[in-house]
Amino acid sequence: MPDEVKISAIVSTYASEEFMVECLDDLVGQTAADQLEIVVVDACSPQGEGEIVARYQERFPRINYIRTPERIGIYAAWNVAIKAARGKYLTPFSTNDRLAPDAYDVLGRYLDEHPDVDLVYGDTHLTDLPHQTFESFSPSVGDEGPAWQWPPFSYFDLLVRCSVGPHPMWRKEVHGPVGLFDESFKSVGDQDFWLRLGRAHVLRNIPHFTGLYWREEAALSNQEGAYKELARLRMSYVPAYLKSRDFGECNAIRDKVLGSFERGELAQAIIAFKCELEECLLSASCKLSEQIMLLTERGRLAQAHGLYLANRPKLPDFPELAELDALMKRVAGQLVKQ
Repeated sequence: MPDEVKISAIVSTYASEEFMVECLDDLVGQTAADQLEIVVVDACSPQGEGEIVARYQERFPRINYIRTPERIGIYAAWNVAIKAARGKYLTPFSTNDRLAPDAYDVLGRYLDEHPDVDLVYGDTHLTDLPHQTFESFSPSVGDEGPAWQWPPFSYFDLLVRCSVGPHPMWRKEVHGPVGLFDESFKSVGDQDFWLRLGRAHVLRNIPHFTGLYWREEAALSNQEGAYKELARLRMSYVPAYLKSRDFGECNAIRDKVLGSFERGELAQAIIAFKCELEECLLSASCKLSEQIMLLTERGRLAQAHGLYLANRPKLPDFPELAELDALMKRVAGQLVKQ
């Protein structure tokens, strides 16, 4: 088995002995297992995860087992693992989730082939039962349906909704400029990191099911702490984003949303952000697209490109504008040749 490691899977465990065999089976069974190391951080668990890991180390030596002297939170454990990881790509894996056999092959290959992308994630099946497998599971009957099939990534959407799947993969090197996970969070430290990363780096969803997520009832019912942490995130990131943007004809609504934030009216601010501001910006996006398409059809490429350059910075990274962005990239190339 070669010593080169491309992917480091991060596993944090505390009182997870009943899931450890399933977890490690999914990892060592990856089609990319020859490029994989597994970093298990045992947060001083009272159970016997360490003994199970030791058995797997006998046949898969690239398992790095680290036991902390005292209990630490999940994001502190992830940071321990990140510092120890040798792979250029990192991916977290919960002991009670399940992976598609080709998950790491698909995600790692995407990062190989798209050097401009720093984080990639696939779609996710959902189940209400533990101890399922990716190949055979009972689909969730909860309010969110049987799967998370994510739309194309949008930072605008990420500001108010956790839209990065639970099994992402990212480049280790981004921790230099972006930093590690914020250990002051108990529930949404991953969302905080995606928000920091998304400000200056490219995140991408691919329409491929890479994992199975157990909607654990105990975790779902313990929401109060998570809600408080989400409020903290939104009070921090959304106003900063709005203040940094000129939204043109939608600036009046932007200012209304900011006013709600400044008065501490979080619910009203989020509603206005998602309903009024997003609606205004989508309308402006549609209007701009129609104007540019008409100019392009009439052969007025320079005028179309000028209109795009003047107005596109005033609009968010809506997936609805992807077709327009691609068209204007082609038009720019044609104008250079003229």
